Amino acid sequence: MALAMVEADVDDVPIPFIGHTIRVSGYLRDELLQVVTGAGFEVVKEDSFSYAPAAIDVPPEEQIFLYCRRA
Repeated sequence: MALAMVEADVDDVPIPFIGHTIRVSGYLRDELLQVVTGAGFEVVKEDSFSYAPAAIDVPPEEQIFLYCRRA
């Protein structure tokens, strides 16, 4: 399984996205790892990248990528 998300401690928060408002939820890295391993997956590889949107009023986002397999 491959999983990608922005690291964020949010639940059902509205954000603007490509001209629409969407609702998002997220986890901080340690919590995400607990959820994934608790669901029976082994994290084979973990990557992260900082992404800075072009808009100056939006802070950079930490993008998390997990590559997993059934434990």
